[in-house]
Amino acid sequence: MSNRSTIKLFFDKSAVMTDECRPIPGRRSAPAQRAGVNPVVAAVMLLMCASTGCRATVKEEALPLVTHYNNVVSEAYRRDDVSLVDGVVGIEEGKRLTGLIGVRHDLGLTMDSQLLSLDITDVERGRDEIRVKTREQWKYCDRRIGTGEIVGEAGIDSYEMLYIFKKEKQNWLMEEIRFLSKPQVGRKPTTWAVERPVRKQP
Repeated sequence: MSNRSTIKLFFDKSAVMTDECRPIPGRRSAPAQRAGVNPVVAAVMLLMCASTGCRATVKEEALPLVTHYNNVVSEAYRRDDVSLVDGVVGIEEGKRLTGLIGVRHDLGLTMDSQLLSLDITDVERGRDEIRVKTREQWKYCDRRIGTGEIVGEAGIDSYEMLYIFKKEKQNWLMEEIRFLSKPQVGRKPTTWAVERPVRKQP
């Protein structure tokens, strides 16, 4: 099933980070809370769509899957804690994130990110797979572990992405993410998205 209608989600620009990025404490304190939609809720929405055949719901339920993944991964980078992605990503994606966050840890850095806009341009749904195409804009800055000191300059990047979610038991996991075009990068390639190799769509 393919739905080529467009969903746009824009965020309040007044809440976007300034040149100094968001004020984040330098030390890690309370355990991170996973923002976004619980995968169980997303799964229920998918089942409702399957039973009703509602095409509009196929578009709408793709948004919480993408949003939840991005929120959790952003928090994992910000807190230098890859364990936050458990239950959200598949094995291979988990290994990839472990490597990328580990490299930053070795450099003494975390990354703060802010989603500025998310445009879902296409959704294709199979029985056990959902493919979501997006256009996105993010703002990033690096922080020193322990002090929260900003390192370098903040930057704004733009991407066209493909997210591939697969159903494992009762959960939808993010198995793979790809660039659909060359990223438009506003700073040196140190963000979690730019660190990923660009894969051509098959």
